[in-house]
Amino acid sequence: TNLDGAYGLRLAEELKGEGKQVFTCTLQGRAEGLLERADFGPQQAEELLPENLPLPGDYNRSNAFLAAACCRLLGIPARQIRAALETVTAPPGRLEEVPNCLGIRVFVDYAHTPDALEKVLAALGSAPEPRGRILTVFGCGGSRDAQKRPAMGLAAGRGSDLCILTRDNPREERDETIFAAIEKGLLQTACPYTIVADRREAIAYGLRLCKAGDTLLIAGKGHETTQIIGKETFPFHDGEVAAELLRQLHKKGERQ
Repeated sequence: TNLDGAYGLRLAEELKGEGKQVFTCTLQGRAEGLLERADFGPQQAEELLPENLPLPGDYNRSNAFLAAACCRLLGIPARQIRAALETVTAPPGRLEEVPNCLGIRVFVDYAHTPDALEKVLAALGSAPEPRGRILTVFGCGGSRDAQKRPAMGLAAGRGSDLCILTRDNPREERDETIFAAIEKGLLQTACPYTIVADRREAIAYGLRLCKAGDTLLIAGKGHETTQIIGKETFPFHDGEVAAELLRQLHKKGERQ
């Protein structure tokens, strides 16, 4: 189990309390109390993980270390594990970059919980300097999980230089109700924000605001290929929409 998170620590303690054999790993040296030590710590991470893991962010490195530790327990040589990790790619819609010729970093991510959004923004914010602003396009689903909306706003505001609130899958709930709940969290931060309800228009607006070196995160839907508004389901894919809009901006720039 991975001790880099509170749940992993609790799980390890519970299993050890039941007398079960537990193997643990940590990048942060958090093995304390009942655990005493980790079987795989920062020193083993240097042996198993490539220096430049293709997946950005501390959470991806922590997850990769857990996978590497499992492989090592199965007897796979460290050099083979490192070589495999050097070739990994992110699953569709998980911090997936949308390539472009405008010098803008555009990412699509499935982050639709406060914790996930916080981790993704932290990963983008830890990019090597110099970097520009981080702009985040996001919303919350309707007709469910209403209690998480202020926390989503708080996480987005803390990790962004500008937020653009938009529809996720509103279903049969009013946009105004969803946005008002998110705003409660955003207003606890100093982050400026605006509301553009139509998701395509929100992405387009964010791209127009971006300058070379800026980062635009489109969060919440990731790999999903549809959007649910009312009782209807419409085709919608964040990555494809962003790519199309980027091509239009590039052509417009060529003509000017």
